[in-house]
Amino acid sequence: MHFSLTIKANAALLLLWCAVLVACFLASPQPSLFVLAPFSFGGLAAGLLQRQAMQGALPELKAAATARQVRKALLLSRSGKLSVLLLWCAGLAVLGLLLRGGTTASLQSVVSAYAAFSFAREATALPAVLKLAQVK
Repeated sequence: MHFSLTIKANAALLLLWCAVLVACFLASPQPSLFVLAPFSFGGLAAGLLQRQAMQGALPELKAAATARQVRKALLLSRSGKLSVLLLWCAGLAVLGLLLRGGTTASLQSVVSAYAAFSFAREATALPAVLKLAQVK
């Protein structure tokens, strides 16, 4: 199984995104819920789709040894494809936020927006990772 599918790697990612969010909140005078909310909800949706895709591809994911094989296994289902699409949309939204400029495009708000998306996605998909760890 690829290391990115392990409980340890996913716990580390959750801690990382949480630390980034905390650092951004501490560095920013007022975090913008206008920016964070859509990214958080997008991460929740991507995580639910990713969890569904993972649960439908447990044998393929367990056998995956490379990141390419993990991606291929996730793309077997419609939910996996939509999850990857949401990931790309989040990246494009961050780019759009940067191009828009203004007060909503500070470094802290842009980084915290992507961190909120990633934290929500990882936390929501974690049950599938736990289930994958139980597969023999």
